[in-house]
Amino acid sequence: MLRTVFILTVLMTGIGCSPDAPHENPLDPFHQSFSENQFTFRGQVLQKNPPHNPLSGCLIFLQPEKKYTQADEQGRFEFISLQNGEHQAVIIKPGFDSTLIAINFDTLTSASIPFYLNGKPFLKSAAIYSEYIDQWWPDPRVFLLMSISVGDPDGIGDLKELRLEIPGLNLSFPFSATAKTDSFYLRLDELQFPENSLFPLVGQETKVVLIDASDSKITDATYRLLRIINTSPLTKTPTGLQTISATPTFVWEPYLTTFTFSYEISVFVISAGIPLLIHRKKLPDDTQTRYVYPASLSSGTYFWTIGIRDKFGNFSRSKEASFLVQ
Repeated sequence: MLRTVFILTVLMTGIGCSPDAPHENPLDPFHQSFSENQFTFRGQVLQKNPPHNPLSGCLIFLQPEKKYTQADEQGRFEFISLQNGEHQAVIIKPGFDSTLIAINFDTLTSASIPFYLNGKPFLKSAAIYSEYIDQWWPDPRVFLLMSISVGDPDGIGDLKELRLEIPGLNLSFPFSATAKTDSFYLRLDELQFPENSLFPLVGQETKVVLIDASDSKITDATYRLLRIINTSPLTKTPTGLQTISATPTFVWEPYLTTFTFSYEISVFVISAGIPLLIHRKKLPDDTQTRYVYPASLSSGTYFWTIGIRDKFGNFSRSKEASFLVQ
């Protein structure tokens, strides 16, 4: 260490004693006018909403110098040896809106300048399918259902609008919130569509549109309803308020079709005139035609349904089959 210090001291002494070369070229970094017009531009890139977390890895491009740099782990960056006058900085980070900023170095201070980026909303998952609900009264109905899971770097609360657009039918429907903050859904009756039918929608392009508080709009990939199952499976026994044991066996007719499906059985109890779901079971074997209830039912009035669901989520349900347990 002493050796190093000695050498540096000698070098510095030698430099100090040697005559200074003339610096008359205005482009020479040691020319007085050149150094006086040099500026350092420091900044930090942060998220838009509190607590304004730093954004690392942002690319910052500077014009007219055609320089660029990358923000560090704390979102900080620096440009040195810049000429005075007006400049433009472009800040880019995947998943965030790019920002273009005009800067006048004539009035620039040495302090770091904060820049706030808006995070783009994004779609994590989506499913679109139909439900054909057979019933004794009123007539059978068809519904369109869609569920989505979304995110936003600035928090779910930054989202201000979520909707499904159907360009071919010139229709748009808002999504509704669920108990899970990042999940939304819609359930549309066929009566909300032209000619009171969902069938014109099959194969149509639909788009999920997300808009945040900064009006960043994301139109995600297209989704299509692929099928409506417009025939329902048939219950066999028990039906017609038949009195049965407390551990019933439910039997239905085989459902014949060309596509792969699974069964779903649902059991309801009638309480004060209101049906309450008490049991639901998915049955993956499409050749199954009977199901033994796994517990003992108390006395009361019940009904059950059998449904089928294809691999796309499309569903068709039987009419209600009522029975009594005494």
